[in-house]
Amino acid sequence: MLQRTTLRCYSALVGQATPVLLGSKGGTPKRKKNPMQLRRKTYGLHFKERYLKLEEWYFCPLCAEPKKQGEWCRREDCRQIKP
Repeated sequence: MLQRTTLRCYSALVGQATPVLLGSKGGTPKRKKNPMQLRRKTYGLHFKERYLKLEEWYFCPLCAEPKKQGEWCRREDCRQIKP
């Protein structure tokens, strides 16, 4: 009797396809990060050396802010002259 039930269970398991796992089921859900935490990555020297060196930029002669070509400063006189 015991042999028959184990044989039936085993044959039932063999015939089934394995279920597809869709993502992780357990654990705590990921929290949305604070915008300050996301921005913090761009402040470091490693980020600046890696990504900002590739773009051409210069210091504005009026306000001494670093900026790219075709970008205007926040100061009113810089925007009018467009150095």
